[in-house]
Order: sequence, then structure tokens, then C-alpha cells
Amino acid sequence: MSLSLTFTFALLTSVLIDPVSGNQQCQASPLLINPTAQVRFSVVSSIRQSTRTEECYRVSQNAVQYLAAIQWAVDVINSLEFLKVMSLGFDIYDDCGLDRLSTYGAMNAVSTSFPAKVTNCTENKTIYNLGILGTSRSQTAKNVASLLIGTNIPMLSPFASLPELRNYDNFLRTTPDDTQQVKAIVQLLLELDWTYVAAIHTDDNYGYNGIKEIQVLAKIHNICVDVVESFSSTEDFSSDTTRHNLYGKLEKQQERSEGRRLGVIYFGNKNVIKSLLSRIRLDNKFKELIWLMTDFVGRSEDVFSTVENVSSGYITVSSASVLIEGARNHFNDTWNNRTSGSEDPIERLLSEVGNEAQESYRSDYVRPVVDAVFAMATAFNDVFKDKCQSYTSVCDGFWEYLQQNYLRRLKLVDFSYSSLNSTLEPKELIEMGRRIRFSGLGDYLATDTTPLYDINVFRNGKFEKVGEYLNRTLQVNTSSLQSYKSSVCARVCENCRSKPEIPYRYQYGGDQSQAIILGIFPLHTINETDKYGCGDLDTGSYFVLVVEAFFFAVKEISQKTNMNFSALAFDDCYSKNRISLILSEFFSGKLKIPDEQGNFLDPNNVVTVIGAAASGVTVPMTFQFTALGIPVISYASSSPDLDDRINYPYFLRTVPSDVDQARAMIEIVKHLKWKYIGGILYVNNNYGSKGKELLMRYANESDICIGKAIELQEAEDNSYDVIDEMKRTNSDVFLYFGTDVRLKSLLVKMKTDRYKSVVFLASEDWGERQDILDEHGDAVIGSITSKFETRSAVTGFDSYLQDLKPDVQNSNDWFRKFWTNFFNCNPPGRFDKTKTNDCPPSTGFTRSNIEQLVKNQRIVHVMNAVFAVGTAMVRVKEKLCQGVSYPCENIKSHVDDVVKEIQAVELSGGGLTYSVFNANRNGNVGFQILNIQKRDVTSYQYKQVGEYKNGQLTLSSNFRFYNASGNPREIKALCTKETCSHCIFSKPAESAPSRPAVIPNGTEEFRIAEIILIALLGFFLVFFIFSIVIITRYFKSKIKGIIENKPKVMYVNETPAASNPLLSGKGIHFQNPGHSNGSMSVRNDGSSGQRGFDNQAFVRESYNHLNDGSETSSSRGQRLDYSPLSPDPPVVGGKRIKRTSESQEFRPDLPPRDHPPSRIKYNSNSSLDSGGTTTPTVPKMGITRSMQANGQVPGDSGTPSPTGPKSARLLPTIDPITHTPVSPLASPTHSSSSSNEHGDAVIGSITSKFETRSAVTGFDSYLQDLKPDVQNSNDWFRKFWTNFFNCNPPGRFDKTKTNDCPPSTGFTRSNIEQLVKNQRIVHVMNAVFAVGTAMVRVKEKLCQGVSYPCENIKSHVDDVVKEIQAVELSGGGLTYSVFNANRNGNVGFQILNIQKRDVTSYQYKQVGEYKNGQLTLSSNFRFYNASGNPREIEALCTKETCSHCLFSKPAESASSTSIVGPNGTEEFRIAEIILIALLGFFLVFFILSIVIITRYFKSKIKGIIENKPKVMYVNETPAASNPLLLGNGIHFQNPGHSNGTMSVRNDGSSGQRVSWILSQGEPLKISKIIREMVEEYVYLEKPNQASPIRLVSIPSKEVVDNETLYFDLPEVYENETKDEYSNSVYMSLRAHACSTDYIDFRLTFESRLHRPQANERNAVLLVLVEGDLSAVDHVRRATESGIPVVVVQGTGGAADLLAQHINAVKNGQKLDWRIFLPTLFGIQLEEVGVNELERDLETIGDKAFLVGAI
Repeated sequence: MSLSLTFTFALLTSVLIDPVSGNQQCQASPLLINPTAQVRFSVVSSIRQSTRTEECYRVSQNAVQYLAAIQWAVDVINSLEFLKVMSLGFDIYDDCGLDRLSTYGAMNAVSTSFPAKVTNCTENKTIYNLGILGTSRSQTAKNVASLLIGTNIPMLSPFASLPELRNYDNFLRTTPDDTQQVKAIVQLLLELDWTYVAAIHTDDNYGYNGIKEIQVLAKIHNICVDVVESFSSTEDFSSDTTRHNLYGKLEKQQERSEGRRLGVIYFGNKNVIKSLLSRIRLDNKFKELIWLMTDFVGRSEDVFSTVENVSSGYITVSSASVLIEGARNHFNDTWNNRTSGSEDPIERLLSEVGNEAQESYRSDYVRPVVDAVFAMATAFNDVFKDKCQSYTSVCDGFWEYLQQNYLRRLKLVDFSYSSLNSTLEPKELIEMGRRIRFSGLGDYLATDTTPLYDINVFRNGKFEKVGEYLNRTLQVNTSSLQSYKSSVCARVCENCRSKPEIPYRYQYGGDQSQAIILGIFPLHTINETDKYGCGDLDTGSYFVLVVEAFFFAVKEISQKTNMNFSALAFDDCYSKNRISLILSEFFSGKLKIPDEQGNFLDPNNVVTVIGAAASGVTVPMTFQFTALGIPVISYASSSPDLDDRINYPYFLRTVPSDVDQARAMIEIVKHLKWKYIGGILYVNNNYGSKGKELLMRYANESDICIGKAIELQEAEDNSYDVIDEMKRTNSDVFLYFGTDVRLKSLLVKMKTDRYKSVVFLASEDWGERQDILDEHGDAVIGSITSKFETRSAVTGFDSYLQDLKPDVQNSNDWFRKFWTNFFNCNPPGRFDKTKTNDCPPSTGFTRSNIEQLVKNQRIVHVMNAVFAVGTAMVRVKEKLCQGVSYPCENIKSHVDDVVKEIQAVELSGGGLTYSVFNANRNGNVGFQILNIQKRDVTSYQYKQVGEYKNGQLTLSSNFRFYNASGNPREIKALCTKETCSHCIFSKPAESAPSRPAVIPNGTEEFRIAEIILIALLGFFLVFFIFSIVIITRYFKSKIKGIIENKPKVMYVNETPAASNPLLSGKGIHFQNPGHSNGSMSVRNDGSSGQRGFDNQAFVRESYNHLNDGSETSSSRGQRLDYSPLSPDPPVVGGKRIKRTSESQEFRPDLPPRDHPPSRIKYNSNSSLDSGGTTTPTVPKMGITRSMQANGQVPGDSGTPSPTGPKSARLLPTIDPITHTPVSPLASPTHSSSSSNEHGDAVIGSITSKFETRSAVTGFDSYLQDLKPDVQNSNDWFRKFWTNFFNCNPPGRFDKTKTNDCPPSTGFTRSNIEQLVKNQRIVHVMNAVFAVGTAMVRVKEKLCQGVSYPCENIKSHVDDVVKEIQAVELSGGGLTYSVFNANRNGNVGFQILNIQKRDVTSYQYKQVGEYKNGQLTLSSNFRFYNASGNPREIEALCTKETCSHCLFSKPAESASSTSIVGPNGTEEFRIAEIILIALLGFFLVFFILSIVIITRYFKSKIKGIIENKPKVMYVNETPAASNPLLLGNGIHFQNPGHSNGTMSVRNDGSSGQRVSWILSQGEPLKISKIIREMVEEYVYLEKPNQASPIRLVSIPSKEVVDNETLYFDLPEVYENETKDEYSNSVYMSLRAHACSTDYIDFRLTFESRLHRPQANERNAVLLVLVEGDLSAVDHVRRATESGIPVVVVQGTGGAADLLAQHINAVKNGQKLDWRIFLPTLFGIQLEEVGVNELERDLETIGDKAFLVGAI
């Protein structure tokens, strides 16, 4: 107990405006009632009012009424001997309604529970303190409740109604929370016909939150609540400015309202509205106002007694009042006996009122006060009974027991007044049988017969009750309110306009329902102009009925599983922008959706998402839900992007992937023997674009010629352009891959253009839409489409549709509109009729309609998805939510388990049991092939002619095609010279057969000349073979050298942008030359004992991004990638497709189109590596070097820091050999930081900043005058000002600093001079000026004659960008271009050198500039030694430092000498001429042979480089081990530790190629993953062979003595008769092996392998996957040792940071890497850590040719 109390007090000083000292607590002297009573509670209340300066003022009569009611209740309890063994009393603390004083009073009130060192206010006596009764305001109640966190001291308030107070465990109340009052008020607004309402509130949390909740709920009922103003709770309206501002706003509101009759809601305390009305009565402008006030004003007659005729009426809401005669009589007696010398403190308080008239008695105050007192007394009795049993005396230990258990018993109170003697007090409550209970959150629980609020009107000088709020329903006397009705907007009310309301539909699952299934559906078409809006309702696709099926299925599965799911549906309108906005607002809490109980839905209760339909919507939506840890099941999205289980680990779908669909379409083309397809029509969204790429690929593989790919715009209608392209193809056959919405638009334009009917082979989104046949059947007759196979486990939906009517669906406007369009009539009960005729009562779906609908693929797949979720959640609840309510926290932390349960679901329907999902989490269904055929002369039908499933096309009947007259015809889509000239097929046409040459007589005759010729040819053949042998031996030695000594390439492909380091030119260049799957591989000559991977990469890639067949990169910059299973390079007509990496437009820094940029990082505590779950979290970093060095993180299990203790590490700016400062080069972002803090460490360093040229003047004057008091709307600036000057700006109540800012506070001239030169400020202003200048030209060119901005701007964005790029600005007497030709800044860099200013200070000295590729130095650099004296730095290469570097300029060879004759002349004779001629002939022949053989062996070398990886290092977390290569195998030992060894044994058989994969990590983490991947590779690629791969796992933590960690190979390769270690690798790591620096030992081993000894063949490559900041240091040291590094981009952590850095370095860009630290690692580094990391990144950047990002 004492610990928690001490903690609370320590926390107090951080939450109070002013620190609370023990003396100040003691100054809050209480008034004691029944001072001799031992059982006491403390009343903290606003007895006195406060002034505008926050000083206590005069006593409030109503507050004293409240105290008198408490006193009366206590007297009743004592008279009844309710406590049996003790009497009850209380202490009164006056907080004057101020937070500060409420804290003082509360601290003193509970001082008996605090340790003596906290406060010594209380005398040493035994007092049983029951806690705090109060406070009277929500604002102060929240303050005190915060104070009591961590204690067992209860706080019971009769008046604090703020809903969020229920979040405090100590807080209870006997009054309803404001949520109930808000509901009552909104129902009253509806009753009064107020649709346009003004609002005024106090700026405390009571007023602000109350009005906010009214606005939200009122908006749902189409009531506009326009907030006029908010005021301080101490406002008295004495200021003329304050009054005039308010009056002006109220007048504007009245002008907008009809007849100037305006309803005004007031939500705040009594004193403010009382002051306002007293001022308004002097002005006759507001007689038409009708006031509605909340329970804080309640039935206070003194507020209205003098202003009754000022306005048109007053309505108030008050707590349901019960007139308790005994309490009123007690107050009257107290009032009559009031004197300043009275012994009764309450009588003394009333004497301060003076001779003022007695205010009206507030009966609404009394009931909650009496309830609170009886509840506290009842809880005391319960605790006493629990502990002492006997009622005669206090037992030992009771005080401690009371402290520990009183709060718990108070929450469990269930007291009924009927248990008391009916002849005693309180008689009224006894007669009512009133009951006191609390909810688990401390809220008052009312019975169904207990009114919560009274509705009152003030007229004729008194209050009249006209209604009450009972059991969530408002009951009023309508006639009594008739004169208060009507407050509506007469014309446009601008303030009520907002973004379009987000439509939704919600289905409540029942009282026990918390879990929500969220559905996403495209009910409206896409809006071509508003990216966040919607078009018309899409009635043809039946998605409205898909929504009905969704809600029906949720209800059905709830009943079957007894899980009671609620259902929520949003309309995405086929727009990814729209659904992203909706989901962001909903899951952030901005979008409040009420349930049927009036509460708001908790987005954390969403357990699964069903949707979306369009892949372009599903892809970004799924990425969003992945971050939230929520599974997504799509009923229609088939994009191959969603097959990526890396970026979308929680995605499933009930439909197949488009890979299968594209194959099916091409199989149909092949079956029909079509060779030429006019074009692929595709919609340029994710679904269409990816489908088009797949079709192009499979068509190329099948020698089918595609005329062209024709794009349909998703966001605008370009149908006429598409038709023109179709006409140019001269074809009747087209493939269509896109949405049905765009298809209908195209068909409409084809009919308008009178374009001939064509045959479409279309994707499943067309499916079997009947509206297409009804409207365009003649244009698409003969077309082929498909739909997903449908198997439903849900029954009863047909009966549901039979009974479905819009008249019982008032809340579902979607269905009403659908019904109106489907039946072309107006449904009953609406005034907004859009059709000519009303629907007759018999209107409804026919049996034929229903039979079609229940087979609709969208409907079936949605219901299957819902049933799969519901079925799986039964198991999830059993496994993960044992003993706690569902949904539980475990679900979010075990999402992988949830997904596995869903994937494993089997449903039953039609007598069959089937799996919903296959092993890839795609739908376990095929396609039904449909052909549009004639039913009769004027109608058409979809005829099923076959199916495609499991890669097989099965046709049950023939396709039918028709001519223009509607008669059957045959379509032969054959290639001609004109149509297929652009296509190159893989099977060339056969040439004419050649005729053999024969001798005329049929015999072979040989002559002497021919024999001589053959002899000469034989001689040359022998010479040629001899030359080949010599050259072959030479090149073999070269190959051997390459294999042994040069690390080449290892391909590890995870993300689409695969890079391949090849040695060429000046260094190592990364490219991907010739692998269809983008994977990297290394070949090997197979020499004995050679270690290396076999000729295939075993790491599978995630994506298959395909090209449309063109050999040049498209204008859209699409990426190309290919299946990892394809053995051959991709071809288009026999030619290798040009790689994107070879294209001029390739952007390696960009992710693939329509893919998220990177994968989120997983929490290391619940990652896939650990065999647990994969809940995505904000990326977190482990223990960093800086954190460990600063002592911020304690050691873990004895494992030392990866970087050692702080004392053992040198600063990054100190040379470890010379111990002198090192001068790093820094990026421009480094230049803005101050050198004062670390100047001695970085002196001599070189940094830079961007050149600054500003065209903007006057900003210095602007800064000079800038003050927060004129920036009321700019909270950013106010907060900046507060922190910059460390003081509170004027005019705010939320003071966070100790001192207020003096009036003279402002930026100094020195501040301003620095700020106006700040590179960020200058470049922002230049950017603004560039835009503004360009927009003048844009307006002239694009908005001629129309207002700006015009529609033309959005449709000509390229022109706008060109105008911005062309801008020239003037500044400093110069005119300059802002942007260069590449649209980058047309500025250079200023080179800065950190130099000494004097002995103790430093400065940035500009020494030159770099611009347009030229470095210009204006002065010399200065460098310093450890003593601070100037020195020179000679960074020259030596044999030791640069032996690993490869330079582009080799050393010059020695000069050659000429051969001359004896006399110094060149003598030639005839014989010599002949000899020279012969030598020349042989030389030419020899050179020709060398060229041929060289080209051959070059290809061999290239193959080796590309196809044979050697050793792969996978770095995850640091481990303590030092592997050294010794002996015949690999032996690991730890120098300096005789008992800590690691060893690896290998059968080492002669000629066997063995590759070693060394991974570092725990056996069940990354090592496990690698083992499983290797097993799969061996099993698939090397069946029944000895494994070519050996695994070594370096454990990352200490292993107990004699414990062996090992990995066995797959069972098929084990042989029990052999040595047990022949096919396995084992390690034994003894204790104390973790006491040395892992990175040092690891680098020793890597460097050792990189520089092999005799008979060793090693190729070392470091592969970085994820990693913390220590991995950056590891990579730096690896590159310094010449070890190439491959960084796997997209895995998070250090890998992503280095990938961004390397790409920036290679592209000549500057990267502000600091911005990535919070995202990738969840930290901000100290300055020392920043310098370390900056040095590492610079070093790695200098060795960028050794690093590749994939």
C-alpha cells in the first residue's frame, strides 16, 4: 500500500499546474462536521465561486444546499445507528471550482492514508477515512481522479458526469454520465423540430466534450449543431469586446434561421450563463432565441428569475428530482439559523451570503447526494462484516483490511432503501424502493423504472416539468412544448456543410456481442472527378444484395456458433482513396459509429474484414489491416499481387488468383486455334494491369500474337479512344480484363459509334451480369466470359430475399435505392419519390429472380467467407481466449494462429464437405466457362460450356459465334503478314528442304590434289587442336583463380528489384543479366572438394511482375520480373525481354507499382522466427550501442552488450591507433546542427549545406512581429513559442511552464539572422514562390475565361509541372532557375570546415562550394591533432590498408625495346620475308582461335559467376563466437576459453561439392527457417542424392555445459549405419563463450575466409536480413575488409536503412537518414550515437561498389 501511495505522490508534481507542497496541503483547512466521529469521508466541492483571475469569491447558496443535504443524510445514518459500532462524520474542502485548490483539498483529505514523509497535517489518531465525496465539477473530478491512480482510495461523485471518468479505477458516481444526457437532448431536438441549432459551451471538459457528442449524434439525425463560441468557466462578460464578439455571431446565426427563431444549446456551468443572460437582457436583439440548458443549470430559478422575458423561452434538463421533505426542512432550518458565530460550519457559510434572498431549493441536487452517502456507509458495513463478523467492537487488523478492501466493496454495493423502516427517513426513497448499484466501470446503474432526467420549462416565474427521460426514451407533454418548436435554417448554412457523410450499415449482434465482422463493398460506381467521393448506385452488379447476404450470413453464423457477431459494412465505391480515408478515420476514433445502445463502436473489436471486391482497393486496404493485425478475406479480389505472403501475411480469399484465370483464358484461345487477338482491353487499375501482364506473358509462351494492349482509364471515360484503337487492329476478337463498370461504359459508346459487334474473351468480373445482356446483348453475342465456381454452405437466403421489403429497411438507404431502380417504382413511406409510379404492395422478388441471386458468385463467396470466419472463431476463442471475454488481446498477438484456423475451415453444402481455401490461402474453386448465346430472336443467355480447374480445361459443349445477322459462324483468328508482322514466334517457319549434292556418276572420285588438300587440312587441324589445348589450360587456371580468390555473386531474391553484382569496369557493378526469375546463382567447375551451391537458388521470390511484351520500358515505368520456377529467360518472339534494370527509366528506389513500399517489421518477441506469432507492430530496435553505453538498458541474462561497455569503446571521432581526432565527411543535414556541444570531438570535420538563394524578402520583419497572441488558430506556433522561450504565452488556460512570458518576449536580431538563412526556410519559400509564379501562366493557358482553379488543371498535370519547372526567380540581384532539367534543385553545396574560433569555441567556416560537378575552394581546410594544434592528414594507401581494393587504373608496364639489326639497321632478306609471311598467317589463325575460345570461356566464366553461390551469411542478432578455419573441415573455436568450442564435421568426400550456410541466431528462429528452406530445396531438386549443403548455426546465447545443438538433414538422406556426423553439423558451446565481442570475432572469421590459405576455395558474401544498428557497424567493417554485402530490402531495420543509403549514394543523391530511425528502430539517437552511425554510413557509402540492395 505504501509503495503505491508514494508513487502517486511522486507523480503528482508532474500533473499539477503548480507544485503542491506539504505546507500548502495543510493550508487547505477543512470544515469538520461531527468532529468526534471516527468514520469519516471528505467532501471536496465548489462552495465559493471563482473570479476571472482564479481567486475564490462569494459563497454559492446552491453549493451550501448540497452540503446541507450531505449533513442531513449523515444525521439520518447516525440516528438509525446504520454503522452499528461507530458514528459517521465528514470534512469539507472548498476548491472554488479550481483545479489547483481541488488538488490541495484532496491531498489533505486522504492524508491519513499517505506516509508521514508526504504530509504531516493529520494528528495521530485513529480515523477510518472512507475516501472523497465529490467533486462538483467534471474538470476538477478528473484532476483528483488522476491524483488517486495507484491507490485504493475511492472517489464517489454525485455530479461529475464526464464519460471518460469511467476510465479511472477509483472513480464512481451516483449521477448518469453525459452520454445519457446527450441522447435525451438529441431526442428533445427531434421533438422540438430543431434542425438548425446554435451552441455555446464552457471550455472545460464538461462543456467541450458534451457539445462534441451532441454534434456527432445530432448529425446522424440530420440536425446541424453549429458551435458559436466557448468561454472560460469563470467568464463574467464584463469585457465589451467579449460581449460584442458573441453578439455578432449570434446575430449571424439568427439571420440564417427561419424567422430569426433560433434554438441555442448551452452546455456549461451555471455562473457563466447567469452572467450572460444578465447582460443580454439589456439588448433587445435576441428575443427570438430559445435556450436549452443542461443539468449543471438544471432547476436553478435564480438564473432565470430576472430574465424571463429576454428570450422566447427556456428549457432545461435536470437530474430526475425527488423532493425529500426532510432534507429541505433541514436546509430551511439551517438558513434561518445562519450566524457567523454558529458552531455549525454550514450555518457559518450561509452567514457569508448576507441579506440576499434565499435562492430556490434545488431538489435535483439532493437525491444523488443522499445516494452517495448511503452507498459509502453500506460499503463500510460490508467490509466490517467481512472482517470482524461481530457488530460489537472493532477487531484487530480492521484498519489495514479496510484500506485494502473498501474500494472493492463500494463497487459491489447493492443497497435498497426499502430495507429500512418505512416510518423513518428518507421516506420518499423508501416508498420508491430506490436501489443503488454501480457498473463495473463505476457508473450508476438505473433500473428500467427509474427516470434519469427531467425536462423542464421556466415560465411564469417557476419551473414546470414537461417530460422525463426513462429507459433510453424521452417522454414529453407535446402540448406544453408547442410554443418552443421550430429552429430551422432558412437558407444556406455554410457552417453545416462538411465532407459527405460516410454511409455505413450496422447490425447489432446482441447484448453479449462485442466482436465485429467488417465488410467492404463497392455499392456505388467510382466518381470520375472526386477521388474521395462516389458515383451512382451500381444496381446492375447486385452488390446491394451482396451486402444483404453479408448481414444475413453474419446473423446465421452467430446463431450456429452462439458467438453473437455484430456486422458493419462500408461502401468503397471502387476507390482506394475513399476506403483508406474511411478506415483511417474509423480506426483512429475520428469516425464515431453508434450502436443500438447509444455507445460508439470500438474499432479494436473488429476481428476480421470481408472484402474488398476490386483488387486495386484490396491491395492498399490489406496492407493497412496487416499493420493492425487483422485478417482480411476477399470474396472477389484475384490480383496476383495478393499472393505475396511477405507483405500480406494475413490475407485469404475465397476465389482463385488471376494467374489461374489468365491461364484459363489462354487455354481457351489455344483450344479455338486462334493465333491473332486484336488486343487486350484492360482497365488501368491493379486488377486490369496485372491481368494484362499475365495474358501477355502466357500468350507469348503459346505463340499467340496480341495486336496491342489498349488501356481503359479507371477514373475517366476514354471509351471513344479505345474504340478507335480497336478499329485499327482489324480484328473481331479481343481479350478483356477489367471491371464490369468500365465495360458497360465502353459498350454504350460502341452502340453510339455504331461499331460492329465483336467477340470478347473476358475475365470473371463480367461474370454473368444480366444487365449487360439486357442492354447490349446484340453487341456482345458470342463472347466468352467466366465466373468462379459456387458452392454454398449457407441455406435460407432464398426465404430471406422472399420477405425482404424496403418498408422494413428504413435505415438501409442502399437497399431502398436498389429496390426503386430494380422494380422502377417508388417504395412506400418516403417523400423523395424519383419514379413515376408507386410500388404496389405485391412488389417483390420473383422465384426466378431469387434462383439467379442465390447462385450469384459474389453472394455465395461473401457468405462462405463469413461462415469460414465464424466457424474458425469458435476454435480461436477456445484456444486463445480461455477464461476471458471474446475478442481478447491474445487474438491480436497471435494473428498467425487465427489465419491458420480460418484457412483450415471446411464447410458442408449440397451433400459435400469442402475446404474453402487451398494451401496458398486462395479459393479452393475453379472457373465456369460461359458463352453468350441466343435464347430467341431478341434475348440472350449465358450458357455454361465448360470449366477450368486445377490447370485443366474441360468443355462440355461447343462455343457458338454469330455474324452481324445473328446467324452462327466460325471465327478463324489467324495471323497474316499485315496483322502479325510485329510478333516473333519461338517456332520459326520451316525452310524449303535442301537437295544433297551428288557426283554425276554416282561414285566418289578422289584425285591427287584432293589428297594433298586433305593432308594440309589435317596439318592445320593438329595445329588448331594444339593451340586449343594450350589456351584451354590457360583459361582453366584463370577460372580456378576466379573461383578460389574472388567473391563474385550470390543471388538472394526476396523483393522484385533483384540486383546482381558483377565485376566489371572500375569496380563491382550490380545488374541482373539473364535470369528469368531475377534470382542470383553462382556456377562452379566441379573440381574435387569444391564447396558451392548447386546451379539453382533455393530462396523463392515473392512476386511475378510481368511485362506487356514490348522491348522498351513503358511510359508508366512498369517493373518486369519472372517466375522463379521458369528455367529459361523470358522471351517475346524469340528475343530476350529487356530488363527493367537495363532501362533508362529504371528507379531502383521505387517499389513495384501497386505494392506497398516495404514490409512492416515484426516484434521480436512474437516473430515467425520464434515459432510463435507474427503480429506486426511499430518497428522496434533492440539494445543499441548508445543505449548500452549510456547505461539505459540493463544486461539481459548475462549477455554482454554487442559493443561492450562504454569505457571499452572509443568515441567514433577518435582514431583507435593514433588516438587523434578523425575528420569525417558529413551530409548537408549535419550542417544545421550546432558544433558547441561536441566541437572538441569533431574539430576539423567537413560538412556541407545546400546553397541558399532566396527570392523572398520581408520574412525578417514578419518574424520580428510574430507573436502567439495573434495566432490563436495556430497551435503549432504557440507550442513552439512556449518551448523556445520556456514561458507561457498570454491568453491560455493550459499553462505548461512555470513562468508567463513578459510582453517584450520575441525573436532577437541574432535569432532572425540565423532563421532567414536556414536552408529549410529558404527552400520552402522558394518552392512556394515557384508554384505561385507558375500558376500565373497556368491560369492564363489552361483556365481561359473560367475561374481558377479549373478542371483543365487536373487533366493537364504534365503542363502544370513543366510550368513550375521553368520558373525563374530573382533575388540578391540575380535571376536563377529554381529547378534543373531533372526537376531537382538548381543549387550546389556550400562546403564547411569546423575550425577553432578561440580556445574553447568552434565555428563552421565556409571553405568552398560544389556546383555543376565542379569543386571550388576559397580557402584551406584545417585539421587538428589531439592538442588542438593544426596538422596535415595524409590518407594514403598502403599495402596493409588497400590490399582489398580494386582500382580502375592499373600500374604502367615496363617499356618495350625494338629489335634492330647488328649495325643498327633493320635488315630483311627474301627468306625472312617468307618466314614473316608464314608467321603472320599463323598469327592471324592463332588470334582467330584465341578469339573464338576466349568468347567461349568468357561465357563459361559468366555462367560460373551467375549460377554458383558459395557461402551465405545470414545476420539476425549478435552472437558470441569466433569461428576460425582450421584443418580439413571447419573447426570453430573460441580463443582464450579452453572450455568453449564449436566444431563442425563433414564427410569431405573427394569430388563432392559442398556448400556451407552459416546462420547466426537461436535454433528456433532464423536458423530454423533456413533449415526448412534447405530441406525443401534438397527434397525438390536433389532427390535421392547426398545433400550438397551443410548448415552451421551459431547460437546467440549461452548454452549449458555438454549441451549439443545440431541440425539433421531430411530423413531421406540419413543413414544410421554411417558415422552419425556424416550428414549433419553439430556445435557444442560451453559456458562463458559469450563474453567476447561478437562482431570482432565474426569479422575475424569472415576476413579469414575471404583470404584463403593454400588448398582453400572460399567465396564470402554477407547477406543482411533486418538487423539492429549494430549490424550497420558489422557491414562497415565487412566492406573495409573487402567483403561484398547484399542487403535484403523490405525486411526492416538496418537492412532498409542501408538499402536507402546505398541507393541514394549510387544515384548521387543525399539522404537524410535520421528520419528513418523512429520508423525503422523506434528510437531517437543521442548525439554520440548519431556521429557513430554517420561515420559508419559514410564508410559504407565510400565502398558502395561492394554493397548491393535487393
